[in-house]
Amino acid sequence: MTQNKFAALSKPASQLITHSPIQQISDGQSKEKLVMVGARFSRLCSDTLNHLAIDEGKTLKAWLGEAIDDAMRKRGKHPFGEC
Repeated sequence: MTQNKFAALSKPASQLITHSPIQQISDGQSKEKLVMVGARFSRLCSDTLNHLAIDEGKTLKAWLGEAIDDAMRKRGKHPFGEC
């Protein structure tokens, strides 16, 4: 029987992270491994989010990263700092 792929989410975060997401490359610089995180929203929601980001002079990725960090702080978790 295979384990549910979301079963690990019930473990404390300290047990989930087993290695650093930063990988050293040969010239000493670090290169982050990035993965796609997404969801489907209505066209109106998508357009509004894009306009909010443009109005603040940010990319949508930076704007959403800030929102995720705010949500993490609100729940007492350490923010990722991706914005």
